[in-house]
Amino acid sequence: MGDEPAARRHFESFRDDAQKRLKKNSRNALDTLDLARAFTRLGWKKQGWALGQKAMAMDPGKHLEFSQLLCLQGRRQEALDRLELAVQKGFSNCLRMKIHPDLQSLYNEPRFQDLLNRVLKR
Repeated sequence: MGDEPAARRHFESFRDDAQKRLKKNSRNALDTLDLARAFTRLGWKKQGWALGQKAMAMDPGKHLEFSQLLCLQGRRQEALDRLELAVQKGFSNCLRMKIHPDLQSLYNEPRFQDLLNRVLKR
């Protein structure tokens, strides 16, 4: 399965880094989403979701990043909806879509493959 204690230390470090960045600028939506994803990966889904909603209120255009949080929260169809919005709004980094670990739960979804193909054809 993997080294769970090492993974936990990694996400705790990621959480600490996001918290430091937010102390400098508490209105940064990307840093807030980073913290939301770290909380979710550490098992604090409720707190992660609350932070994610706060981040989306700050910057509703962060469709790709919010789709990552939605995946981690187990909301795959909503994640696909947000990912589709990202593609419609011009997102074009197919490599990021294909290899980002937060999107991994979508890899076998036909709709994800369709979105990936649309990005590749640009």
